[in-house]
Amino acid sequence: MALLVRTITPQLKGVLSSPRLIGRGVTLASIGLTIAFAIIVLHHLDIRPRTDDAIVTANTIQVAPEIIGRIATLNVKDDASVRKGDILFTIESERFELNLAQAKAQVQSLEAQIGLTNRRVSSEVTAVSVAQAHANAVRARLKDATDTLNRLEPLLPDRYVTPQQIDQARTIKATAESELNAALSATLQTRQAVGDANALIAQLEGARALVGLAERDLRNTVVRAPFDGRIVGVTTSVGQLVSPAKALFTLIDISQWFIVADFRETDLQRIHEGETVTAYVISSPKVHLKGQVESVGSAVAELENLSIAGVPPVARDLNWIRIAQRFPVRIALEHPPEGLMRIGASAVAVIHHDRE
Repeated sequence: MALLVRTITPQLKGVLSSPRLIGRGVTLASIGLTIAFAIIVLHHLDIRPRTDDAIVTANTIQVAPEIIGRIATLNVKDDASVRKGDILFTIESERFELNLAQAKAQVQSLEAQIGLTNRRVSSEVTAVSVAQAHANAVRARLKDATDTLNRLEPLLPDRYVTPQQIDQARTIKATAESELNAALSATLQTRQAVGDANALIAQLEGARALVGLAERDLRNTVVRAPFDGRIVGVTTSVGQLVSPAKALFTLIDISQWFIVADFRETDLQRIHEGETVTAYVISSPKVHLKGQVESVGSAVAELENLSIAGVPPVARDLNWIRIAQRFPVRIALEHPPEGLMRIGASAVAVIHHDRE
């Protein structure tokens, strides 16, 4: 046994001392470690997709006046922070004050006309009542005259009454009939002459609506911030004629920030709303941002085909190779540092499928 050990030991020393064999062993070990590392990385990327094709964004509105006029005061500047209710700018109000005064004067005029019309209608209604009472009185006299004539005519053959009395009764009846016709005609004419204020009342409602519009226009000469935000894109000054057709600047809603990250379409089936996201902006990679997936994009448009309005275009860099398209994933951040939040800032996002 000792002889065998003494025989093998020199051979092992020769093998271990051979540079070629040592290099081959190191190479095989490096290849094995590389493969193992690649497997670990691929597994990590499979459960936690990562992309550096991401930007910071937020909801914005284009601030424009609702009326036409010249800027009287401008209380903001570029990149300024504002609070909800702060006055952003004002528009010269003299013309709108005059419009409001004119509308109020029209309302007062119509109210006066309606009052006068109502008084006239009241007197006309009284005249109708008088004419109706007169017609009723004449109708009563006609009835008396008719009854008298009907009593006297049967007495004429027996000469209890004279022909002159019959003629007189007939004359009284005829006169009463004529007076009744005249009274009825006068009553009808008086009733037809009675008007109303309905047309004026309708005009009054329209005038009051104009007052409301004038008051609204006057209020809109003062433009306030609808929410806490940050002003960007101020390129105007006092004296500029403005209108609703053109925005003056943009107001960023700082209450909620987002990251829009473009992921390969092969990753989308494993990305779901509510999943936890870790992200950072490249200007401060040591500050980790937390968030959740809010939505997964359903459509993109190539730069040469923008037929779908509002769909974000995502270019394919290698047109001669069929590569996976990228779709935007919208991530809502949880209380990010305001100093790092800038629309368009580059970011990196990692989605945790295991919800760690």
